[in-house]
Amino acid sequence: ELDIRLPEDLPAVRGQPLLVEQVLVNLCLNARDALLQRPEGYRRIWVRAEIGPEPDEVTVRLRDSGPGIPPAAIERIFDPFFTTKPASKGTGLGLPLCRSI
Repeated sequence: ELDIRLPEDLPAVRGQPLLVEQVLVNLCLNARDALLQRPEGYRRIWVRAEIGPEPDEVTVRLRDSGPGIPPAAIERIFDPFFTTKPASKGTGLGLPLCRSI
């Protein structure tokens, strides 16, 4: 289930649309993969946007109902080629790419 709430009064965002799309796609794919471990009916992704922290900025939050990142992996999630997924399912480049963008 996808729950998207975007206020209608959000200001226009200046940036490179392709890069913003790349970040959102990577985060959504990670959320989707995490949700595969959950039973049907418990798979949800929330997307929220709000103005701030400055009046001319927009914050986008993406959250899922997956199991979360294992505590032992937290320190490494932005390391290139580090992944908690099986070798055939992930390259470990998504989050480092998001961070660099």
